[in-house]
Amino acid sequence: GNNELVYWICGLVGFAVGCVGLRASFVLVARHFGRGAARFATAGVALATPIAWYMTQQPGFTHAFTLPTGPEPRGAHALPRVGIWPKDGINALRAKTSDWYLGVRTSRMFPLAAAVRHLGRLGVPA
Repeated sequence: GNNELVYWICGLVGFAVGCVGLRASFVLVARHFGRGAARFATAGVALATPIAWYMTQQPGFTHAFTLPTGPEPRGAHALPRVGIWPKDGINALRAKTSDWYLGVRTSRMFPLAAAVRHLGRLGVPA
């Protein structure tokens, strides 16, 4: 699996490739219009286009945590697949971020308990 070092390397490589591209555009413009124009054009490209975002932020989005294709191993760096909603109280947040919640949430009994809870909210007697 991926670890934190892989994400750092992806970010640094993305930044380095962006710097190489900016340098190449500087050299190209300087060859035809001079160093002053090249500085202005390269600064314009870096500041007025999304290239800076692609150099710094995009690698984190493309190489960050994604949904697993199968069951995920449990461990210190496992991300629980739970929803945190605006009306959840502090107790719901504590429960959803605790160690035991992921086991309960992925158990076979959870869909049944959720259906009973939903029926209770609709006013259907159990």
